[in-house]
Amino acid sequence: MKKPILALVPSAYKTSKVYSVLPVDGEGDFIFSRTGDGARVKENGLIENIVGSNNPRLNWSGECPSLLLEGASTNLQIRSEQFDDAAWTKTNITVTANDTVSPDGIESADKLQRTSTAASYIFDILNIGYGAKTYTNSIFVKQGDGDYIAIRVDGSTSFADLNFNFATKQITYFIASGFYIAISSKVEEFENGWFRIYFTYTTDGYNSITHSFSPRFTPGNIDETDLNNNANCFIWGSQVEQKIYGSSYIKTEGSQITRALERKISTTLNGQTQFNENKGTAFIDVKPFPVDASDTNGNIISLVGGIYNQIFFRFRTNNVLEFYVNNAAGPAIIDYDLAHNGGRIKAAIKWINGNYNIFANGQLLNSYVTTGRFFSELDTFQFQQSTNLYEFEGEVYEIQVFDEALDNNEILKLTEL
Repeated sequence: MKKPILALVPSAYKTSKVYSVLPVDGEGDFIFSRTGDGARVKENGLIENIVGSNNPRLNWSGECPSLLLEGASTNLQIRSEQFDDAAWTKTNITVTANDTVSPDGIESADKLQRTSTAASYIFDILNIGYGAKTYTNSIFVKQGDGDYIAIRVDGSTSFADLNFNFATKQITYFIASGFYIAISSKVEEFENGWFRIYFTYTTDGYNSITHSFSPRFTPGNIDETDLNNNANCFIWGSQVEQKIYGSSYIKTEGSQITRALERKISTTLNGQTQFNENKGTAFIDVKPFPVDASDTNGNIISLVGGIYNQIFFRFRTNNVLEFYVNNAAGPAIIDYDLAHNGGRIKAAIKWINGNYNIFANGQLLNSYVTTGRFFSELDTFQFQQSTNLYEFEGEVYEIQVFDEALDNNEILKLTEL
């Protein structure tokens, strides 16, 4: 297989730049932009806050790092680590501040201790304004004396509950009552016995959200009794976002904090028209984040030479990857959907003078032939459609662009998961 003319395997960066592997002279390095700080997971599994604008984040969510690209998000919980603060109301429970080492390696996690067999929990109320909306709550938890932690979010008369079992590392149930709609839940395991629990739901349209936590020996709801009042656990990093997925950790200390989106992530090969418009292959290895149903455009990775001279990998709602080729005003000439189940995907498009093949996860999905449309002056690879528009949100493991149409068998092997 011939070497790509552009290859990105995230491994090195500096302010405002992510280094490409090819070309070796640095002409294909990606520019990078974000205002303010952003968190990542380091290779040792600890969370680190990357301080300062325009600093890329290499995130370790598996055996190799990825370039983490996220949309803007606000943590609505104003005291994300200070559970002893008066912002958190305590019912039959005590909080010991900074009692153990947290997921960022600092002794800043708090201990929750039940003081009664009656309902025992800590909670906070967030004013969100009227109207049903989708939110994702997340919290870092660690086992103490007890096997479970109970979590609830509720509005006026509706709620969503879940129990996390420390022994099985599973959410034992995730239910909703009334007008709350439970969408999804997820568990991530971190270092030193920590877990991050996510749950996504639609509210009942009430003006506020109450979210509560309770350590337990036996499974049960927040307002149920537990015959053993010695249950305790550790919590850290409470986050509430108006998003369909939970993003990287955003620390707050008395006010809501917003992390800005990454944008303008692109390379132009030093501004030269070096991508072959007559034949070529574009390959991506990414893990896209879910797209909200209200987003009709989705998140885009593209190879472009102008508004109507583009190849898209577009991620849309309902876990769909759309291949979109457009090189003249009017409809796309290829529009193929693939359910990717919200996970990592390897996809490619091959073109030869109007002949197009599209691949994903080791399969040839579709072929298309046209004699009326060709590319010209493809000069930019970018993680968006155009400047400041439909930025890709997810993790990037690798991209390659070739100036030749690879053999189908080569592409099938390249796109194998």
